[in-house]
Amino acid sequence: MKKAILIFLMISSPIFGTLAGWRCQDDEDTLEALQVFDEKPEQEIYTGSLTVEVDGVHFEQGGKLFFALYNSKDTWLKAKEVFQAKTAEVSEKIARISFDNIPYSDTYALFVYHDKNQNEKLDFRKFPFPKPREGLSVSNNAVRMGRPYFDKACFSVKNRQTLMRINMHYE
Repeated sequence: MKKAILIFLMISSPIFGTLAGWRCQDDEDTLEALQVFDEKPEQEIYTGSLTVEVDGVHFEQGGKLFFALYNSKDTWLKAKEVFQAKTAEVSEKIARISFDNIPYSDTYALFVYHDKNQNEKLDFRKFPFPKPREGLSVSNNAVRMGRPYFDKACFSVKNRQTLMRINMHYE
């Protein structure tokens, strides 16, 4: 109770109230405490663009390249939880695409696949073990037998322009 009264007096007092960042306003016998200090401006969010250059595309097979940019290990390779996605027609050995307005961060990973038959999914053979039938790539060229690791594919976007060069892998 003593603390509450002391706080009220500090807020009510023109001297203590101003020091505490509050001032009193007397409006028809109503005592209101109003906050007078300025709010901090919102922290500016820096963004950049990510340009991806994929080399070794089998352009003679036609189809499209699907690019999936992820920003979390929890969403990695989940089709419905892609941070940003893009597609590009396959027309040359080297394909380029840009992602714009990417917030600066250390936690991005990219997955790219060549959808030759344009069914909008990465096709796998089933026997003797699952293996992609279409070309694929991962940031940092972290392609391996089995599911790629997010930690190995992870990269940063901390500049206005970031260039990522990766190689397409076909089996």
